[in-house]
Order: sequence, then structure tokens, then C-alpha cells
Amino acid sequence: MRILTDCRERLVDSFPPMITWMEREATVLEEPDQQLWRTLAATSRAWTARLEGRGSSPFWHRLIVIEQAARSQFDALHEALADGLFLDGPTAVLALGGRKFRGQRGRRWSAVKGNLFLTVGLPGGAPAARLVPGLVMLPAVAVVDAIRRYGAANPGPEIKWVNDILVNGRKVAGVLTATLCCNGLLEASVLGIGVNVERAPEIAPTPFAPAAGCLVDAGIRVALGRFMWDVLDRLADRYRRLLEEGPSDLLHSYREASCVVGRRVRVWEESADRFETADAWPAPLAVGVVRSIEQDLSLRIDGRREPVGRGRLALDEVCAAMGR
Repeated sequence: MRILTDCRERLVDSFPPMITWMEREATVLEEPDQQLWRTLAATSRAWTARLEGRGSSPFWHRLIVIEQAARSQFDALHEALADGLFLDGPTAVLALGGRKFRGQRGRRWSAVKGNLFLTVGLPGGAPAARLVPGLVMLPAVAVVDAIRRYGAANPGPEIKWVNDILVNGRKVAGVLTATLCCNGLLEASVLGIGVNVERAPEIAPTPFAPAAGCLVDAGIRVALGRFMWDVLDRLADRYRRLLEEGPSDLLHSYREASCVVGRRVRVWEESADRFETADAWPAPLAVGVVRSIEQDLSLRIDGRREPVGRGRLALDEVCAAMGR
């Protein structure tokens, strides 16, 4: 695994002490390291190293660690891949802080120091129809896997449709997936993972995210570097199985971790919470008990002939508690 960073001193606890670092001009980096550095970093020099024989490192070709990202690393990597950047292998990008981070549909994600802001780029080459459904589930399931390793939270981590991870009813993580496809082939995919490890950001409560939480509040005290490796290990393992076996195992795990099956929910259009008052909200797209999650992650809801495949979901009891 190749490592590139602009903050070597911040990584003391994340890598073995015997690792050998070299400071290099970005212009002499090999491709695609050079283009990735120009895309993601704000400095003209990079510290580089090679890490061998650790956990999932044979899977990961490179890890880039940026102290302060000027913009969403997810957006930057996605745009670079769309413009023709070629990834020679799985690439992970960790931002220790930054601005303009976002969640699903461009919603703001608060970049609080001490939390995990991870972007992953995966090369393509396989049929899109086989991999894309699994890639949507992959980051959420991997985060649930990583949190479960610590076993402190009771109940354990749950997935709130479609891409939020809750612990004790509080949102501790959100994930994103974007794919680039051409002529039925997956060219590349980008995963975004944000996890509140040390601190819960202050957010205005909504029916969709009534409260934010963090792993520390759930009794899970883990260093950011260690948790990053846990997530990368689980992503690598789950992705290998997706390539070998297809999405069925991911779907089983996603369903098993879901907190919506068997519960009464309300689903609104994506734009519902842009209205300032509850009275201004449109009527929900669907209201009822979720009976199952289909293979494409759409929801089978009582009283509807067709599954619901889009929108923002709120648990009915949360809406009632908030007077919605």
C-alpha cells in the first residue's frame, strides 16, 4: 500500500513506528498518484511511504491522508474519474477536517474534528448490473460491521433506509455511493463514509434525523486511526465477496441490520425538509408498515401496490413525538 499525506506528524498512532517516510515534490510522483494529489491536496509536496503486510493492505493500493480538505473529497474524486482519471487499484482518501462536506442529495455534513471522513475509489471492469446494487449497500454494511466489532452499543448499529446508520436511535453515520458506467460496464465507483467517532455535531432535529450521536456516547472509545482501519478492512472483505458471489450476502446483511422492517413509516419527497414549517410540507408519498426490502432496496409498504424506491423516510413514532 502506498501512503501519501500532507500531515505526517498527525499519523503517529495510525502506522507502525518503523515506517520510512520520504518528502517529495508532487511533480515527481508517478501517475495516477500525481493527478490524485493535484485533485485532493492543497500542497505542492507530499510525504510518501509504503506499508506492507497489514490487514487489508494487499487489497488497498493507496491511502491518501489530507489534513484539511478544501472541498468534498467525494465530489473531487468523482469529478476526476468522470474526466478520465484512471485508478490502478482501490484507493482510500481520509480527510482529518475540511469544508463543504456533504451527505445524500447535497445535504451538508458537519466536519467536526475527531470524526471519520473517508472517501473510497474502486476501479471497474465488471458488468454494472451485477455490481451496482451491491455497491449501494456496501458502505452502510461495512460501517455496521466495523461498529459491531466493539459490541458496546445495545441495541447494536442499525441501518435506517436508505443510507443512515443509527446507534441507540441517534444518527452516527451516513454513506454515499456514486458509480460511473458505460455500455453496461462499471468503469469506477466512489463511496463516501462519514462517521461521528468522537463528537456528535450539533444539528437541527428533523423527522429524518431527530438527533445526532457518536461512538463515544454509545460507549465505544476507539482511536480514529484504528477505526479507519476497521472500516477499510470490512470494505475490502465485503467488496471481495461482492465480486466473487454477487450482492446476495450484502442484501442479507443489509436487511438484517435494517431498523425499518416491521415498523410504521412515512416517506416524503427528497425536498420535503426544505420547507420551513411542518404545515408547508407536502403529503407523504407513502405511510404504512414496511413489510420487506426488495433486492433493489425499494420498500414494500402496506397499502401500496408498488414498492417505494425513492424519498426520505421517517419513523412514524418519531414524527408523532415531534408533532408532525
